[in-house]
Amino acid sequence: LTGLEDLCLYSCQSLPLHYLQMLSSLRTLHMSYPSNVCPLVEADSHVKYQFPVESLACGEWSASGKELTQLLVYFPKLSDLELWGLENVTGLAVNVRGQHATETPGTITSANKEDQQQDARANVDVIVASEEAEHGLLILPPQLQDLEIHGSPKLRLLGSNPHDDSNKDGRTGQGGGLRGLSSLRRLEIENCPELLSSYSSSSFSSSFPLPNSLEHLKISGAMGTGAQLPLSNLTALTSLSIYRCGDLRGEGLWSLLAQGHLNELFVRGNPKFFVDSEQEIPSCSSKLQRLVIDDVAGFTAAAIRHSLLFSSLTILSIYGDHKVKSC
Repeated sequence: LTGLEDLCLYSCQSLPLHYLQMLSSLRTLHMSYPSNVCPLVEADSHVKYQFPVESLACGEWSASGKELTQLLVYFPKLSDLELWGLENVTGLAVNVRGQHATETPGTITSANKEDQQQDARANVDVIVASEEAEHGLLILPPQLQDLEIHGSPKLRLLGSNPHDDSNKDGRTGQGGGLRGLSSLRRLEIENCPELLSSYSSSSFSSSFPLPNSLEHLKISGAMGTGAQLPLSNLTALTSLSIYRCGDLRGEGLWSLLAQGHLNELFVRGNPKFFVDSEQEIPSCSSKLQRLVIDDVAGFTAAAIRHSLLFSSLTILSIYGDHKVKSC
């Protein structure tokens, strides 16, 4: 099976790591283990085993943050990650320790590369053994490009990152949330009600939980009371979908519509999403091409207040708004 590229393991016994290492062409791995035992995790095995998997989907077991963190370090080339049913994971952070040093331009020699690999292995030991991982924090690898998380009731983004060391030597840190995922292009979150609880207070009103690189964002499921989703830094975003998120408010949405690249907006079941506290923005025409809403009055009132035009709009869909009347 050395040519196997895609492997699905559902409700199976744990696969010994030395068997998995024989699959040298494996790129996609799907796992579901309805038990308390996290598959593929062995003490200190991240030092011995590294797999070429680029896409990983796993869930439906009561794994701890430490176990999941250790699982992820087996896959240094991982770019796509899907997780569901993280019942015992309480927080998300990004491992950016040492990342800034490795990004320093210069000639990479074999000695430098070996030093970086040793540093990376030492860093993995620190991450896996960290107090935060022991207490439910899942620490993500920084190279992810696509991330999906479903059905995780306790999961929240942290307002500050305990694994960002870039504040040292006078450098500015990347902050909390998922800001350390500087290559992330697509993010989908479903039924994670505590996700933005750290961003519902004024103490983090100027913080951005999501990385500037994001192009596609989809969030569904109720959020906590007073939750805010800061958006104004997402100037690369082209598609935004918010569905049945309760009282979630989109802070910076109108600046994004005026100055960003957003061309698809889908908002349903979110009565306060268009209510914002933004300052007035210069009158301009949005790049928006497709709009799907169920609150015409809320959207129109905010658009008029910001003097925003939608001359590029080609598709308009309105759902369940009984206040809309034909002329």
